[in-house]
Amino acid sequence: MNNNGQVYFPEERNKKRRKNVPLRIFVIALILLLGVGVALYLKKSAPVASKAQPKKQARLVDIASFETQTLRLPVPAHGQVIAARRLSLSSEVSGRIVELNPAFETGARLRAGTLVCRIDPRDYTIDIALKKAALQKAQAALEIELGQQRIARTEWEMYQQGEKGRSNAGTSSVASSSPDLVLRKPELKQAQAEVENARAALEQARLNLKRTEIRLPFDALVVDENVEEGSYVSAQGEIATLVGTDTFWITATVPVADLQWVDMEGDRDHPDTRVRVHLPNSSHTREGQIVRLLGNLSDEGRMAQILVAVTDPLDLDGQPHARNPLLLGAYLQLDLPGKEIKGVTALPRATVHNGNQIWIATPEGTLNVREIEPLRRTMDKIYIQDGLDPEEKVITSTLAYAVEGMTVKENARKPLNKAAE
Repeated sequence: MNNNGQVYFPEERNKKRRKNVPLRIFVIALILLLGVGVALYLKKSAPVASKAQPKKQARLVDIASFETQTLRLPVPAHGQVIAARRLSLSSEVSGRIVELNPAFETGARLRAGTLVCRIDPRDYTIDIALKKAALQKAQAALEIELGQQRIARTEWEMYQQGEKGRSNAGTSSVASSSPDLVLRKPELKQAQAEVENARAALEQARLNLKRTEIRLPFDALVVDENVEEGSYVSAQGEIATLVGTDTFWITATVPVADLQWVDMEGDRDHPDTRVRVHLPNSSHTREGQIVRLLGNLSDEGRMAQILVAVTDPLDLDGQPHARNPLLLGAYLQLDLPGKEIKGVTALPRATVHNGNQIWIATPEGTLNVREIEPLRRTMDKIYIQDGLDPEEKVITSTLAYAVEGMTVKENARKPLNKAAE
């Protein structure tokens, strides 16, 4: 029933809906056809872009040429300062120390011949007196024996005269067979030996007395001292540990592969063949000289070891306020002298890519990727001996990517560099 009071049945309602279906289909089809027509019109009326060959754009780059030259490339190394001369100072005689040098203490630097201490000399003075007496006794015995020699020789000559002409004499034959015994030659040798023995004993006693004064054998740094005044020392007893101050050694360690570049026969008169020693926490340097290549590798890292000598390591010859001493046990950086190499080109590290590639700007304006064989590498340089002509231009700019044959152009804002490093 509707609002007017009319009643509709479901069958009549369905019939009306079926009559409206064709109309709906027609409307939908008309809308679709209109949409397709509009789309075709828009497609045909749209502007068409003309095809053109893309233009190649050259990358602006900085370039430089590098000259070849003859160089001595120092070899970097690390090393530890050790003593060239280390001595355990000991006493050669025993006794009580009656005098000790007040300057003799740990850390002191003393000159050669400086008195360290004095051992009580009284026993050794008495021993000299006894040895003198023994020598005088032996000399007296020798004088007596010489007198006996003269008597024996006189008797022997008288005996030989009395026996002349006799054909057979038993006593004479025995004496003739051993004239040395008759002339007391063994007794003379014994007396002479006693004199020499007594004289040697006296010299030994005098030497022992001299050894009661213990002096430094060389300019030394006292590393450790073990005695005090009044203490007793025995023969071979240790008094102090000394280190020579004239020269220190540095055991420089380098990779075995770098030994081929080290000039082991450096000339002291040429600065470029000396070892440069960098002092820790300082801009100062010292000079050294290679002594020899050690025959064993280091325990840590299996590195080759080169012994370097530095004279006046404590800088005692310098002004007290401006000294730059080397300290025992310090770890230092060194520049070992390198061998002279001809035809070397030094390239900045920024110009080498992927470890062994450089970029060359060809005369045609393209990029050429070239493989090189580095001869040496340092913190900021890579050295090559072949693979680059002096007139060739190396690209020094940093590119995001580099493709063989890509177009490049020199940056006109920067002039061509001539690197002679």
